[in-house]
Amino acid sequence: MSYGRARSPATFPVFMQFAARDEFAQTAGALTGKTAAKGGNWTAGFSSFALDTDDFQVDDTNDWAERATINDTGGGRAVHIPSPGSLTNQVVSAVLSADQVGAFAIRQGLQFRAASSGNTSHAWFTRATTGWQVWIQLDVGGSTVESKVAVIPSIEPEVRYRLTVAAYQTGLYVAWFDVDGSITNPKIVGQSSHLATGGALASGKGGLVDYNGTTTAVERRYHSIAVGIPIRDAVIFSDRYSRLTHEAAFRQEAGGIQQEGRVPAFEGKHLELPPATRADRKSRIVVKARRFDVDSGLPDAGLTDNLTGTLKARPRVLLQ
Repeated sequence: MSYGRARSPATFPVFMQFAARDEFAQTAGALTGKTAAKGGNWTAGFSSFALDTDDFQVDDTNDWAERATINDTGGGRAVHIPSPGSLTNQVVSAVLSADQVGAFAIRQGLQFRAASSGNTSHAWFTRATTGWQVWIQLDVGGSTVESKVAVIPSIEPEVRYRLTVAAYQTGLYVAWFDVDGSITNPKIVGQSSHLATGGALASGKGGLVDYNGTTTAVERRYHSIAVGIPIRDAVIFSDRYSRLTHEAAFRQEAGGIQQEGRVPAFEGKHLELPPATRADRKSRIVVKARRFDVDSGLPDAGLTDNLTGTLKARPRVLLQ
């Protein structure tokens, strides 16, 4: 018996297009009301985080947004970069740093799929008693309906880190976190019906979130943010085909214009049929398609599409 598997593991997202972005090159003052590099004016965010009007400040000397407020209540503060609230496939990426680290109860991060008051999604990094962590939290109706956490290496002061979250209309969400400029494996991978088509978080805006519930003065800095549409690859797209041969695996691209390209990843043996021999052994071929990459801890969800297969074989004989 031989076994082969074509996969489309989560990889660091490439922006197909920017919906909004900012590098904070504005004049000094409150970030709310400032015009972003693309997309329009910053607005106070809605969420379990309190509305912000002037806590986020633009430092026009260093070209970053910062927040140094202490003793936060109500979850902290959030602001939205002007971006379409209708993005069903969305990636939000921000570069962050702090002048000092070590205090507990301090969070720096971003919002994604922020749909309305009480219906928001957050990602942040923080220090817990067990070490540094990255969090994903989904809130619906003002209550947390899902959260995931991953352990990360210790954060260093004055070092710039990049936090990126991609969410797709299937409900898949993926978070990456590392030193800015590094491309790493995902820290968190999950799937939620709240993010899928028809869910309360099926679309929404992107932004920044910040919280300091301590008396320790820490300057939290936000160097850049971008919101856009990610390119998502697959082994087989809807109404398209994949082709497995004895030496490679190909798939038709989503638009059907470019006929074929290599599948993102392939493991195991490629398709080969053993000879029947004089014992008349018969080969059975089984093909199964999964919506999600189960190796990432996602459910083995089936497809509602009709999957059909065609086998073409070319006998090869070794003559002696």
